[in-house]
Amino acid sequence: MLVAKLGRAPAALCLFLSLGILCALTSAPGLASTIPLDEFTTAGYSYYLAGQADWGPGNGTTWNAGKTIPPRIDDVTTLLGTKRTLTVSIEDPDTAPPTGMSGVIGVEPGTGLSVFRMSTAGPNPGHAAILYGTSTTDVDLTAQGNNRLRLRFLNVDTGDGASLPLKVVVTGTDNTQYTYDNSTVPLTEQSGVSYYDVFFNSTAWSGLPSGGTFATLTKAKSVEFIFNATSVRNVDFALDSIQLVPEPSAVVLLGALAACAGLAVVWRRRRK
Repeated sequence: MLVAKLGRAPAALCLFLSLGILCALTSAPGLASTIPLDEFTTAGYSYYLAGQADWGPGNGTTWNAGKTIPPRIDDVTTLLGTKRTLTVSIEDPDTAPPTGMSGVIGVEPGTGLSVFRMSTAGPNPGHAAILYGTSTTDVDLTAQGNNRLRLRFLNVDTGDGASLPLKVVVTGTDNTQYTYDNSTVPLTEQSGVSYYDVFFNSTAWSGLPSGGTFATLTKAKSVEFIFNATSVRNVDFALDSIQLVPEPSAVVLLGALAACAGLAVVWRRRRK
C-alpha cells in the first residue's frame, strides 16, 4: 500500500530503510560499529626476557639485576594519541632455573599476523603493560554511545591459572585513576577466536558506584592494559585488536534515525 502511494519514491525509501536495518544488524556481537584503538599493524618487535640474560632483539642492552626492561615506545595513530608504550617485567630476575617471558608486538615474523603475543615460563613469571596516551591527551571514551572496551583474542592459554589476569587503568586529565580488575569477570581459556568486553559500568572497576559510570571516561588522558597482572606461570595468548564498542541500543537508534530520514525525504518529494 505504502509503495503504491509513493510512486517512484520506493527506491529511495528502500535505500534508507536498508541502511537503517544494516545499522541495527551491526549491533549483534562482533558486528557492532566499533572504533579501533589498536590493531597491532606496526612493524613487529620481538622481546625475550629471562633472569640474568640479554633481551631483544634490536636493543643490544644487557639486562642484569633489574626487574623490568626499558619501555618499548612505538609511534602509532590511535584515539588516544600517537604513542604506544610496552613495558615488560618479571618478578625475580635471579631465580634459578630462570624465569622467562617472550612475545611480539606488531606484525609477527613468520606468521604475518598483527598481534600482541605473550608467553611466560619459570617459577616467577611476570606481566606486560601496554599504555596508550600522553600527558596532553583528552578523549571522551564514551563518545558515540561507547559503553565498553573489547579485546579480540586469537587464543588464550591460562597456564597454571583458572583465568588470564587482566587489569585496565584509566587515567583522567585531572590524574584521577580507576582500575578494572577481572578477578570477578574471568578471562577463561579459549582455543580459538574469542572476545572479552570491559564494560564501563562493571562493578569490577575500583570505586565505581554500582551500575554507574565515572567522569574520568569522558576526559581520559591514558588507558593502560596490564596482562597477566598477577604473574601466572605458563600463560600463552595472542591478542589482535582492542576496540571501543557502542551500546547496541545506540546503534539501533542510529539505524532508526537513518530510516526516518529516508521517509522524510520521500515525503517531501511526494509533496512536491
